[in-house]
Order: sequence, then structure tokens, then C-alpha cells
Amino acid sequence: VRQGHRIEGFETEGRDRSGRARCFLNAASGIVENGCLVSIWGSQRDLTEEKRTLERLRSSEERFARAFELNPGAISISRLEDGVFVDVNRAFAETIGLPREQLIGRSGHELNLWATPEEREKVVRLVRLKGFARRVPARVRNASGELRRAQISAMPIEIEGRACLLVLAEDVSEIERATEALRRSEALFRAAADGSLDAFFVLEAVRDAGERIVDFSFVDLNCRGERFIGRERSEVIGARLCQLLPVNRQRGYFQRYVQVLETGRVLEEEFLVSSPGQRERWLRHQVVPLEDGVAIWTRDVTERRQAAEERRRLELGVQNAQRLESLGVLAGGVAHDFNNLLTGIQGYADLARRKAGTASPVAPLLEEILLGVRRAADLTQKMLAFAGGGQLDLEWVALNEAVSEMVELVQVGFPERCRLELALARPGPGLEADPTQLRQVALNLIMNATEALGAEGGSVVVTTGETTCDGARLERSVLGRERDEGRYAFLRVADEGCGMSEEVRHRIFDPFFSTKFTGRGLGMAAVLGVSRLRLRQYDNRLVG
Repeated sequence: VRQGHRIEGFETEGRDRSGRARCFLNAASGIVENGCLVSIWGSQRDLTEEKRTLERLRSSEERFARAFELNPGAISISRLEDGVFVDVNRAFAETIGLPREQLIGRSGHELNLWATPEEREKVVRLVRLKGFARRVPARVRNASGELRRAQISAMPIEIEGRACLLVLAEDVSEIERATEALRRSEALFRAAADGSLDAFFVLEAVRDAGERIVDFSFVDLNCRGERFIGRERSEVIGARLCQLLPVNRQRGYFQRYVQVLETGRVLEEEFLVSSPGQRERWLRHQVVPLEDGVAIWTRDVTERRQAAEERRRLELGVQNAQRLESLGVLAGGVAHDFNNLLTGIQGYADLARRKAGTASPVAPLLEEILLGVRRAADLTQKMLAFAGGGQLDLEWVALNEAVSEMVELVQVGFPERCRLELALARPGPGLEADPTQLRQVALNLIMNATEALGAEGGSVVVTTGETTCDGARLERSVLGRERDEGRYAFLRVADEGCGMSEEVRHRIFDPFFSTKFTGRGLGMAAVLGVSRLRLRQYDNRLVG
């Protein structure tokens, strides 16, 4: 100023009246006379806010540059009109497979990055129409020519007065492959689940604040599961197990599911279920632990169990039939041979008795021999009845009369502590049968019941009558399918004895099997043998 110069644009720092730091832009000039500064004046402009704005702008540009460069998404800036790249970040260069220097100044079409020109035009058209484009599906190529699927998001920006596009490209090729694989897997799972013969359920654990499992909720089920529960899938998904089906908590199934989840052990079991008004069903249950729930397969195995039981029953029936047939053949052969021997013994004993006369000392001995022969003949008849080889003399027989005759015979030697009671139907049933064999059946049943009472005594009740036998009742009988459904005459002998064990019950009709002393065991076998005979049947039949 002393030299007469004007000073402009120099900055100074100071403080305002409140003491805050400020920055000023200064200018000064003066008047010099005779080498002396006579006067000086100047101006000041506060630059504080302007400098702060510039600093914020610089900082913002620096942050944008860092965010642009370090962003993991592939970002590019290109001119709107021709697609020439103005800048790209590191992720974009790595995705394309070219260095940044080979990308800037060249367009996507020139580098063959777009599958078709229309791919970019579609993005540009949306930006011009809406002001932005968000996740537009597109096909792009990398430097090696591999076609990839991407989602393009773009927005317009202005750089040095030129319209540009800021573009974010997301490579979704692997995501789409995984999504498609998941879709195919779910479709296969759904097809397998809905085609299964089992009812299938997926349950997720429901926990309280203390992480204790209080219930399960339905996550999925198949078509057979819908039929099993009796509800549509939309009604079941999300529902609570024990609220929808309280029987799971009542019968302990819920606790077993909890145990499977907590122990990680697979549960397999079969159990019987029954509902009022519905038939009983056998279900097979398989419960498998999941990450936080269980998967359940349930199948109705009622028919399989019934078939297995029927097969077991038939096999047992065949075995019994074979065993009885072989024993019958043996008994028949023995009986015929024994009967031939008895004929000779009886003939010679009778001749000897006639020649000796009644006054002879040997006459009583011969009578005993003949009595033994008659008893042996009765035993032979029993064996023939069991073998089915006995001679039948069929006639119409009143069941009550045949039973009454045997009762009179038995009562003579009936023990004192035993009571014999009759409950004969009026009018009594009749049937065509061999009277001798029918009496033999009644006698053997009554004698067997009497012996069952033992020393303690008790009652034996003999009942006759008529009944209708359906298929189910006949199936439970010893003869099973050998008899037809219809009306039957029955003879029932019940006693107050100790009963039979399961083993004895299965062997009661075996020849020579007895719980008494040796030499017994043909009584019940004879009853079965008589019952197996194919009688000429009219309206009534005999069941034992």
C-alpha cells in the first residue's frame, strides 16, 4: 500500500463479537504523498460458510468415491446417449473380467456385454419414463463370453453437464439356479408325499418363555394326511396339534413326539385306536426327529394285521387238520384191527360159557371176559368215531330225550357234592343223527364236567336249545369253516370247576391228551370226531 499498490484476495482469520472463529477475504488500498502513507482503506467478506460448504462438498465427493469403489455390487457410470463407460468400480471390473482401463471410454455394445441391444434399451426406456429402473431382468456376458442372468437397477445423474446413468448390476445366475433346483426339489417332494400310501405330517415345536415344548404346530401334510385328519390342508397348516387333535395329549402321543425330538431317536410302533361309532383300527407310526420338530408317517395296517391273523389261523387249522387226519388214520387202523381181535375173543368166550354152563366155576370168569370185551368194543367205537370211520344209523332224534337218558345214567354214580341241573328248551330241538353217537357226545361232556369239579364239588348245568350261527361265530369255533351259517340245535354243558389254561384249551380235543391219570383222553376226541361227521342236515343241526 505504501508503494501505491492495491492488495486484493488475501485471507485472514479472526473472531466475531461472540468469539467464534471466522475466515475473511480482504482487499486494501491507500494514498501516498511524498513517500508517506496518508490514508488507507479496505473491505472484508466473511468466507466462513462458503469454505464450510466447499469442505462438505469435498468430503461428500470423497465418500462417494470410496463407496463407489469399495461397493461389493458391480456399479458403472455410462453416458446415457451411447452407453460409453465414464467410470466403473472394482467389483464391476472383476465381474466382467477386464481391467478398469479397458472399460472406461468404451461402450457395453462395443465390448459385447449385452446379450442383445434391446436389453439396454429396455433399461433406458424405464429410466426416461419413470426416472429410475429397479431390478430389471437382463442377460449379460462377461469377457469370456459366458452368458449370465442379472438384475439391473439404474438412475440418471449429471456429470459435467452430460446426462449419465448410474447402474448397479446384480448377478443372479446362481440364485436363479438354486431357486430352480429348490422348486424342482419341492415339486418332487410334494409328488412323493402326495403319492405316498402313508399319512405324512411335519410338525414344528412350539415353546414357552422357558424354552419348554408345550405343543407342536402343523408345517406340512400330504393328501392322505388330509383324509386321515378329515380337514383341508389350508385349515391344518399353522394349527396347534393338541388343540386340533386333543387325543394326542390325552393318549400320550404328544409326550412321545417330545421325547423323539429331545433324544434324536426314531420311534416306530403299532397301536390300536378306536372312536365312538367307528371300527377299531391298527395304525403303524414312524416318528423322525427334525431340527426343531418331527416328521410323522402313519399307515392303517388293520387289513395287513387281519390278513396275517387269518393266515396264522389258516396255517394252524391246516396243521390241526393234518395232525387230526394222521391221528384219525392211526386210530381207525388200530380200531379196525382191534375190533377184529375182539370178535375172535368174544366168539370163543361165548362158546366156552355155553359149554361150561352157568353152574361151572369158570362161568363168572367167562362173564368178566365178555364184559371186558364189551368195554373194549365201546373204546373201539370211540376211536372209530374220532377217525370218522364208524357206522352211522341216522334217524330223527329228540335232543332233549337223548340228553335226559344220559343224565339218568350219570346221576346214579354222581358224587354227593355235585349237583346236576337241567335247562332243556321247550319245545326241544330235533335233528337227524346217529342216536348212539349223540348219546356218547352228551355222556362224555357231562362226565368231563363232573370230573372238572374235583373234590370241592359244585354245579353242572346242561342246556339245550336253538340258535343262529353267523360266519363270525362259526369262525371262532373249533370246526370253523367246516360248517355253514344257519339255525343250529345246541347242547351246552357248563361247570363250576377251575377252568382250563390256554395250553390245555388248545389241546383239549387231542386224542390221549388228559390232565387226569394215564389211560384217559379219548372222551373229548370222540366228541370232536362225532361233530366232524357230515350228517344229513335238515332245519336243525348240532353244535357242541
